[in-house]
Amino acid sequence: MANSDFWGSRKVCVTGGAGFLGKVVVRKLQERGAGEIFVPTLDRYDLTKLDSINRLLDDAKPNLIIHLAAQVGGIGANREHPAEFFYNNLMMGVQLLHRAWETGVEKFVAIGTICAYPKYTPVPFKEENLWDGYPKRPTRLMDWQRKCSWSNRNRTVNSMATIRSSCCRSTFTALGTISIRNPRMSSRP
Repeated sequence: MANSDFWGSRKVCVTGGAGFLGKVVVRKLQERGAGEIFVPTLDRYDLTKLDSINRLLDDAKPNLIIHLAAQVGGIGANREHPAEFFYNNLMMGVQLLHRAWETGVEKFVAIGTICAYPKYTPVPFKEENLWDGYPKRPTRLMDWQRKCSWSNRNRTVNSMATIRSSCCRSTFTALGTISIRNPRMSSRP
């Protein structure tokens, strides 16, 4: 099967591969015949630190990175720690993407949320609509969402700059998800 041939010849690094969404992605990669899947864990690789990212790339030597890692914790944690969540998620994405580009990783896929889009974006969402206005203005209860939207937008800008610099040697993809709810996370502050 062509699908197995594609995945079987790749070394895939799935950041966040031990998390809620990541476990599903890893399982699907295995079902499709992925030969080598590397799942870095926070206790060994703190992706907010450049030396950890360098070590990760040296250890995994990936052809493809699927970046799912994020600091999350539900609505309550997001509301109580917006600066830390914004900074840590931004640094993970920006530094990992840049080092992947510098080291010649063939493909980088980043996962974000659609909260970065303006409130009145036509459905289905299109890439060009991302810049048609300020991100959806959240209610006071959901103010943490604004920080998430800017982190996603900043990562998109970083991806665009990297694509322009890559001279077609790498492929970078950003995907947006609709809300994913982990039943183990509390929505209470």
